[in-house]
Amino acid sequence: MGTVETTAASDGAEDRAVARPATLVLLLAALVAASVLGRLTRPADSELSLVWPAAGVAVVALAVLRGTRCYLPGAIVVAGVVGAVIAATGMRTDLSLVLGVLNAAQALAVVEVYARRPGADGATGLRGTRDLWWFTAAAALAAGAAGALLALAAVVLGAADDVAGAATTAAAYWVRHLVSLVVVVPLALRLLARPRPREHGAAGRRERALMVLAFAASYADVFWFAAGDLLPFALLPVSVWHALRRSTTAVAGHVITSATVVIAATLVRSGPFADLPTPEAVVQAQCFIAVVALLSLVLALHRDEREDALAAHRREHALLEAVFAATGTGLDVYDAAGRALRRNPASEALVGSVSGELPMARWSEHYRFSRLDGSPLDAADLPVARALAGESVDGVDVRVERPGRGTAVLSVAARPLPPEADGTPSGAVAAYVDVSAAREAAADLARARDLLAGVLDGATEQSIIGADAAGVVTVVNAGAERMLGCGRDQLLGRSLVELHDADELARRARALALPDGAPALDALVSVARSRRHETRRWTYRRADASTLQVQLTTTAVRDDAGAPTGFICVATDVTGRLEAERRLADSEQLFRLGFEVAPSAMLLASLDPAAPGRLLRVNRSACALTGRHEEDLLGRSLLELLHPDDREGPLRDLLAGTEERVRCERRVLRADSSSRWGSVSAAVVRPVASDPYVVCLVEDVTAQREAEERLSHQARHDALTGLPNRLLLRERLEAVAGGGAARALGLLYLDLDGFKAVNDAHGHPAGDELLQHVARRLRGCLRPEDVVARLGGDEFAALCSAAGPARDLEELARRVVEELARPVHLEGAGVEVVVGASVGVRPAGDGASAEALLRDADAAMYDAKRAGKGRASVRAGRTGDAVRPPAPRGGADALLPH
Repeated sequence: MGTVETTAASDGAEDRAVARPATLVLLLAALVAASVLGRLTRPADSELSLVWPAAGVAVVALAVLRGTRCYLPGAIVVAGVVGAVIAATGMRTDLSLVLGVLNAAQALAVVEVYARRPGADGATGLRGTRDLWWFTAAAALAAGAAGALLALAAVVLGAADDVAGAATTAAAYWVRHLVSLVVVVPLALRLLARPRPREHGAAGRRERALMVLAFAASYADVFWFAAGDLLPFALLPVSVWHALRRSTTAVAGHVITSATVVIAATLVRSGPFADLPTPEAVVQAQCFIAVVALLSLVLALHRDEREDALAAHRREHALLEAVFAATGTGLDVYDAAGRALRRNPASEALVGSVSGELPMARWSEHYRFSRLDGSPLDAADLPVARALAGESVDGVDVRVERPGRGTAVLSVAARPLPPEADGTPSGAVAAYVDVSAAREAAADLARARDLLAGVLDGATEQSIIGADAAGVVTVVNAGAERMLGCGRDQLLGRSLVELHDADELARRARALALPDGAPALDALVSVARSRRHETRRWTYRRADASTLQVQLTTTAVRDDAGAPTGFICVATDVTGRLEAERRLADSEQLFRLGFEVAPSAMLLASLDPAAPGRLLRVNRSACALTGRHEEDLLGRSLLELLHPDDREGPLRDLLAGTEERVRCERRVLRADSSSRWGSVSAAVVRPVASDPYVVCLVEDVTAQREAEERLSHQARHDALTGLPNRLLLRERLEAVAGGGAARALGLLYLDLDGFKAVNDAHGHPAGDELLQHVARRLRGCLRPEDVVARLGGDEFAALCSAAGPARDLEELARRVVEELARPVHLEGAGVEVVVGASVGVRPAGDGASAEALLRDADAAMYDAKRAGKGRASVRAGRTGDAVRPPAPRGGADALLPH
């Protein structure tokens, strides 16, 4: 409850709110005024009032105070105020005290029962028809109990002449208090709701003015000018008009206004009840008010629920449309002929608009399809065609020559839509991504790798150059010719210095601390002269002025005295290796950056047989997905992060070395023991120079799976009863007929007898409640493994399993007929009804198709209808005989008032 504005205790000692003084004064004044007003309606020959609005005001006051420290004291004040007002207006003190206590207890009971209704969490707001029925039930029970206690007190205190008089007093108390509660409280509950419910009134200013005029004219005519001539229920269309076109809060106010007019007219002996004695007239008027109140509020609240549901549906539809239009992936929805039903802008940009106008059989007139190797792709092999045939297709590359748009490589994924009821394909959905640039880049990269491999292979051919002590070239090999880009004749006689970069030689001279003016050759061979060979990186200048990075080993050739007579220079071209190292460093940096910022969880795991699956590295997305810090993840097994039921299968096979690449969906355990669904892609990486490891990518697909499961359940179940619908029943029947499920005993097909009478007499809400009762009874008659379905309207079917102990299908049908013939109490309509059922029985086991089982069971049901209803009829093939249980008491269409 707690929706009233409150203020916390200033000293912090109390953790419950305190109602504001102004609120308390207002509630007290309203209670006193309502009590006095009620006592003014007391007849001269009776101590009890004819109208008692204080009952509703008391409930409103305690609803406001619930959750505050003033709640129970407020109940005591209610008892005191009501008792004091009653005593002050002429009633015996002991009875006044009893009535005050009963009013307070009644209000407490209504507030507590209503606040504890399922799903309320203590809130008192009036938001839907379910809330209204809970409140009405709580009010009826509380008022009835209080009336019974009043009758008992009247007998004990001698205020009643006999038990019959006490019972009459209790009934009158129950009527006026229940009407007071139903009229006064809903408006307050509507205003107390937090957050305020959305109002759905559609009437404009002119229509509201017409409503006021219609209300004034009709009520004045019935209750003031034409007393006794017109039935008051002729006014119901005005209330229905208000209920369907005004906001629910305004409708609640309309109820109070109507009640005020009706009671006032009745008390002054005007209107259709004027010819009755005043007590009886007031009771009749209050019954009329109760009908107006419940009818108006039920219609208004039901309208609100429907509008809220439609608004939610529109929001969800708009969201899906926005996602469909905004995604960069081309999305198409096709019918069974391959004609595009829906296409998003990305698809139009990728494929063009031609394919959306043609069935798939004519695509070849405008497009040419081929594989990446250039071989033609037949129409039957297209991903969309395969999906229309029932196959799920993932990531197939198709080269498409588009009219006026050139050639593109598209990665296509396609899925079949759910089939029609008869099993025929209904269409497919396809997703397109232009991977032309990616595939071209991959081809370029492959060519670059081949080129680099060729360069590395050629690097085994070394340049060998011999020079004399002065550094003049005397010997060259073919490798040197190729490396330096000039012939032997051009190299012989040149100085070694001419083959090197001058700036590099100067830098080397400074590093060796050679004196200024020293020959440039010294920077190249001084180390080799000191009896040590030298290997270092140098830059060769080629004949075309280009440079070449080489790993050069210089060794001095010495005479017998050890004096250097020349030099041998062996060079290995390391240009390719240096370029590869640079690319590798760049790739490693890109991998590190991509690994850390990837939106999907990425994990590297060991394949060490001693600890397979041990995590070596994780990114931030993996930490977010698992709810764990990086240090908590490292060292754990990859399988530890999965739900225990999901640890067997492809991932374990991958870690065991029997698979190289897997894709699957698994539940990922979080640190808080919750789980998320992840789409897992994992592959083994086998580096040449290090141990193999596993790269695992996990994408969170929890929301997608939940949406798919929710849509699948909604498509196969009846919204009213929760039972399987015709689609799911047909699937189970086809499974039985095809031998893919447990053996079936047979099919029961039933139609309710007398259901239309209930709908016509008590309205569709009562009919819906009756269908829910029937669904529960059917489930109670059958086993859990049996399939009970609602086919539509008042038709049901049950596919009975033959598993377990032996069962008699005809006896089961009799039990169903007998169970559905028992009376049903409808809470909403407040009546007890009796309906029956005509049941068609079709035994299984003769190899009949699902369609034949349904047709024969339906025909057997009509046999039972023609045979007199309320019975079962068996039909196997072309024969049938009727099985009739004992006739239900009161007849199949009997309606017993509750």
